[in-house]
Amino acid sequence: MATTYDYIETTTDQHYGAGFPVAGQDKFFVLSRTVNVATALTDVGASAWVANDVLKIIDIPARTLIIGVSITIDTVAGTASSTLDIGDGDDPNGWQDGIPATTAATDVFSLTYANGGSITDKDNGYYITADTIDAVLADVVWTTGIFTVRVACVDLS
Repeated sequence: MATTYDYIETTTDQHYGAGFPVAGQDKFFVLSRTVNVATALTDVGASAWVANDVLKIIDIPARTLIIGVSITIDTVAGTASSTLDIGDGDDPNGWQDGIPATTAATDVFSLTYANGGSITDKDNGYYITADTIDAVLADVVWTTGIFTVRVACVDLS
């Protein structure tokens, strides 16, 4: 059975990415997080990854417009059929579904939220309430791999 983990790196105490702007200062900003799948396993206190486990990796503040989401496979996953989904708390593959994690330097960029949403929340990437960008280790049990997620945002508060 898949589990959802709040991913806090134990060595840096990094919680959901870095780079939040000071309120009212920078309206355009990029949040970024590099995830080492093997290290994350230790950091969340799990004994093994199970297919479809969810890692909450980047906080999205309320009243944020996401312009796009970029995913880079930095180091390939350990098995031939490993894929990665990128989504949020409402839809685990809302930004990207089935990214092959078996080719290094794979770059994927998404400009639209795949499953739409209401005009008040997530329509074209607008988050009226706070949420997280999540990574789903889909299909098989992961043991290795490194990937980076970048989220281009506009603060609309």
